[in-house]
This record gives sequence, C-alpha cells and structure tokens, in this order.
Amino acid sequence: MFIAITRSGLIELHDAANFSSFKIVDWSGKGPLELAVALDSLARLTPDGTAAWVDAAAVPKLLASAPTEQWQTSFSNMVTSARKLGWVEEATGAVRAHIERAQVA
Repeated sequence: MFIAITRSGLIELHDAANFSSFKIVDWSGKGPLELAVALDSLARLTPDGTAAWVDAAAVPKLLASAPTEQWQTSFSNMVTSARKLGWVEEATGAVRAHIERAQVA
C-alpha cells in the first residue's frame, strides 16, 4: 500500500490491500517544507527527507470506507512485521515509510 500526495496536495491511500509494501509517493512536486506541511496531521519527515514516520492509527482513516476486521488484522500484522525490522517508533507507534518522489511533468 502507499500513501499518495497528489499535485494539489491531497493525501490518498492506494493499493490498500497490499500489506507487503508501505511507502509514500509524492506526486506534488513540492519541496521538503511543503511536503512536511501536507503530511502534518499524518506523518513527520525524517531530517534527510527520504522517509517519514507515519501515524499508524491514521492510516485506516484514509480508506474510502470503514476498514473491515480482516483489513485491520492484516494491517496490524504488517505493523508487527515492520516492528521486527526496527521500522516502528516504540514511543509513538509510528511506522517508517520511505518516500518516492514521482516525476512531475
């Protein structure tokens, strides 16, 4: 699954049933400061801007409809797997997602 930031700065969840991948795709073409503002209520950028710590509790709210029990279980399992790899911030429960910057034409 990936969190997309559209050219207009909207935040959308794509490929929500893919629990083997988690990233942010930036289609906005904006700089790091604007990206940080766009992600403000969802995530915070790492100092180098190549990744973000995403509030795991906020991800289900990005779904078009309420998450099913099966989706929630699969998402929780994904977070558990990420924790084993050191990609979960223990103090906040935030999950690390790398950021891909898409070419903006």
